Amino acid sequence: MWSRNAYSWGEKGIPLKGTAYMNNVLQKVFGALELKSGQFIFRQAESLKAIEFAKFLKYLLTRYNCKIYLIVDNGSSHKGQIIRDFLTKNEQIELVRLPVYSLQLNPIEKLWKQVKQERLHNRFFASEKVFRKELLKALRLFQDEPSWVDGILKKWRDRALLLQNNY
Repeated sequence: MWSRNAYSWGEKGIPLKGTAYMNNVLQKVFGALELKSGQFIFRQAESLKAIEFAKFLKYLLTRYNCKIYLIVDNGSSHKGQIIRDFLTKNEQIELVRLPVYSLQLNPIEKLWKQVKQERLHNRFFASEKVFRKELLKALRLFQDEPSWVDGILKKWRDRALLLQNNY
């Protein structure tokens, strides 16, 4: 398993030869950040289809006993009849949809970026199993240490408090 960049060096004038075993393994993960506590919840999924997202929403409902507002992008897994039916039956959860091409407005995108940059990019993973293990380790760091998420959430938490105080 290779990350995006690869560099090499060798003697000038002599071509480099080597074998690269490249694989484009993808892991599907749904995640949510709780604004007040910094709690990070994630679930791995078989695919990024609506049925898998509905399973994640159902899991969130088991974790929280209050109204849930979940910020989502415009991914196809967040739409469709399956999701509409789920939301109709489960009024405790409400999806807050971002404008198209506005991922920078979603705080969890910063977490995904940090996981990729600090734990997965520019590293070689000998197997898919090793890659998955490192990914889970990185995700659990955020899950086990909500204080790590505070920096990511600070801007959104401050804005939410400002809105709450004005209404």
